[in-house]
Amino acid sequence: MISIPILRKAPLVTISVVTVLLLSVALWTLQSYPNESEASSVFEFTAIDIHGNEYSFEQDRENYRQLVDLHTQYSEQGLRIVAFPCNQFGGQEPKTNEEIFQFSQTFGVKFLMMSKVDVNLSKTIPLYEYLKSKKGGTLGSFVKWNFTKFLCDRQGQPVIRYAPNVDPISIAPDIEKYLLMQ
Repeated sequence: MISIPILRKAPLVTISVVTVLLLSVALWTLQSYPNESEASSVFEFTAIDIHGNEYSFEQDRENYRQLVDLHTQYSEQGLRIVAFPCNQFGGQEPKTNEEIFQFSQTFGVKFLMMSKVDVNLSKTIPLYEYLKSKKGGTLGSFVKWNFTKFLCDRQGQPVIRYAPNVDPISIAPDIEKYLLMQ
């Protein structure tokens, strides 16, 4: 999700992403999986979502790569990506902040990683209350899933909310548009 820009001399365009690094949900049933002892990560699994569609967790590995690519391409122009790990999506991120950080390093993450937060229900952090109140989604203000993204302009205003299934790299034209605005 995109968050309020961190204040610096030059305003930034920011993206905040709910990152849930271990991806599974109680409502999903496993579709295919390697032998437990052979699996090296959750990215080897697929599941059937509530609508009967197959979901490959491999695509979430690509989310990290694409976010790293966006950061590399646009950070010098003022893009700030801020990732907020969250354990509210099927209890998928039970790890400590340090373990989450170490995992992110396997993808070469250089953008800002925040401590684990709640983005829904009674313990939602104020930043996410603000973002959700300004840009609702298909479930109203509720954050549907990890990798929900909010794009904020240089003035810190949320301008676009992206669903979890929107590839980070596909929002590059919007990032460019808001980076050009002063």
